Amino acid sequence: MAISLEEAVRRIRAAGVDKEALLKKIGFLVEAEAKRRAPVKTGTLRRSITSRLTDSGNVVRIGTNLTYAPFVHFGTRYMKARPFLQDARTASEGKMQE
Repeated sequence: MAISLEEAVRRIRAAGVDKEALLKKIGFLVEAEAKRRAPVKTGTLRRSITSRLTDSGNVVRIGTNLTYAPFVHFGTRYMKARPFLQDARTASEGKMQE
């Protein structure tokens, strides 16, 4: 059963959960799924995927700094899109809500 973001925040606050620890856990969860879904030729793309909290501590970012990663993710006119990051986020939504 899906819940709204507002409801999730309310439940987290009511339970007294450390927000940063929770965001780090979510980041690691999605990062692992993205690495599992990333296409592999040499393994560089998979190894480059990381997660980190922003300076404000309110957002976790999952991604890669490789210049070719957006072309793999979104595709080009010569190559079909392989949206490994978006697919990882979608696949992890159920676990994130837990």
